[in-house]
Amino acid sequence: MRSEGARRQRELLDWDQRMARAFAERLKAEHSLLIVAQSILPHLWREGHLGGRSFDVMMSRFPLAELHCRLHREIAARAGAKAQLVDWSLPPAVERRRQNKPRLRIAFPGSTLCRKGAYELRQALCGRDVELLLLGGGLEGADFWGDVNLVLPVPDWLSEVDAVVLPAFVEHRPRSLLRAVTSGVPVIATAACGVEGLPGVTTVPAGDAAALRAALEHLDEGSIGIRQELTAPAA
Repeated sequence: MRSEGARRQRELLDWDQRMARAFAERLKAEHSLLIVAQSILPHLWREGHLGGRSFDVMMSRFPLAELHCRLHREIAARAGAKAQLVDWSLPPAVERRRQNKPRLRIAFPGSTLCRKGAYELRQALCGRDVELLLLGGGLEGADFWGDVNLVLPVPDWLSEVDAVVLPAFVEHRPRSLLRAVTSGVPVIATAACGVEGLPGVTTVPAGDAAALRAALEHLDEGSIGIRQELTAPAA
């Protein structure tokens, strides 16, 4: 149920407040310089625990009022010269097994939601002979993807896809994208995903289905060339 999302967010905010109060109880007068998690910062500030202290903020997302905006490097850009980027901790690589397949297969590592770029991806895939592997929940209805060829995910899905695509407006846990990067699987994502500039990543603007389609066509052309090379008879 969609209503569960709102209740979950209220519970998370309540948890953040309780965490803030628990940390505040441990503060001593000599604690003059703090490093504060973004999630508990508002509660500590509102209850007066940061008065007279200097503090740095560990930022992992935009403030709740700005969640329609972007993440990672764009957060750093908003913070200006005070920001210091922390490199991603990349996961181990996965051995790729997918070779010489008849059509392009891409993975969408998000739920079928507007903020994850599902509508733009659906538009970009319209009329294309592509297989789509869905890793998240289908919250927009069973018929959302129309005639797109859907593939059920398997535990080792990353070894069975040609690319991972996430045209999200908001994304703060791009674990699947990072796994793809370390495994040499091409990634198409938006700047909001925070992986711009990493090897094998193509960045497209959020909300731009035409740019996403062009990136997919370029990816498909490259895959076709590889498949033709693999199936060409030996000289």
